[in-house]
Amino acid sequence: MERKRPFWVVALILIPLLLAGRYTPLGEIIRSAFFSLTQPVLSVGAAARQNLTDVSDGVRDVLSLFGETRELRRRVAELESENAVLRDEEYENNRLRIALDLKKRISYKTIVCRVLARDVTHLSHWAVLSKGSRQGIRKEMPVVNEAGLVGKVVEVGPQTSRMILLRDMEARVSALIERTRDAGLVMGTGGTFLEMKFIDLESDVKVGDVVVTAGLGDIYPQGILIGKVESLARDKKQMHLVAQVRPAVSFSRIEEVLCLNLPRPE
Repeated sequence: MERKRPFWVVALILIPLLLAGRYTPLGEIIRSAFFSLTQPVLSVGAAARQNLTDVSDGVRDVLSLFGETRELRRRVAELESENAVLRDEEYENNRLRIALDLKKRISYKTIVCRVLARDVTHLSHWAVLSKGSRQGIRKEMPVVNEAGLVGKVVEVGPQTSRMILLRDMEARVSALIERTRDAGLVMGTGGTFLEMKFIDLESDVKVGDVVVTAGLGDIYPQGILIGKVESLARDKKQMHLVAQVRPAVSFSRIEEVLCLNLPRPE
């Protein structure tokens, strides 16, 4: 009995198909039923294929966008690097232009130098300049920039030289209060401010007054800007006024300076 089962199964499938071929209405009914039964399965398959296609397209799009993003980042990095170089060149050109303009305004002969190195220990304050004796640099030359007095040359080599900055504790320069013409001695403190000592107790000096070089001696000419009075007090012996002076020059930012080539004393 079990062996006849395949025959009956085949018969049950073939008979409706044979009848469908002979009787058209019945065939249409069977085909309609067949399509109704298989359509959900076909729809699911078609949807699955479409989803797979969409996923594949999406992966390709993501990979493409990733590649484009990486290329854009590389290009942005290149442009930023180029802009940094251009900005630095523009800044250097502006600094040189300022130095040359200052050179034209000063009545003395000058030598433009770049700052090659600075002391970074804060135990002393000096800088190495890009020119030496072969370019006309001499010891004791005063050094200025567009802001004011920077310091003086203390050592000279053939191609480079070394200057002491005005903020160094060894630095000294005779000075005047520009408004009152009171004299004093400006000294470096190694810190933010300078000190102007030995100002007369009867002086009318006030906070905000401008301090300039006095022109005494053979090193600094008169009238170079040093800074402004920040505060006033009496010295310990109550004999003179001492002024805290904010320097006109930002010593940590100097990059180009002018060495003043003053006439040698006879």
